[in-house]
Amino acid sequence: MGNCHYCGPTGEEMRPYGPEGADVCYPCATATPERNAETLARYQTLVEAAVAVSPTGLIAIGEETGPRPFDPREAP
Repeated sequence: MGNCHYCGPTGEEMRPYGPEGADVCYPCATATPERNAETLARYQTLVEAAVAVSPTGLIAIGEETGPRPFDPREAP
């Protein structure tokens, strides 16, 4: 579904948790303890940033773009 910073073209779902926000696939993001720690730290940073700018304090997670502010008007 994209190009992973580590393994290149792949059918895996991508997330912006690689070096400097590069897209990475889950297998590569967790391939080593160092990568896993970097992935978790980058994810936490994105969560904190999304909460900080969210007018409601709510965020959406689980999307390829990473955590983002959630607009309640998006709810079904």
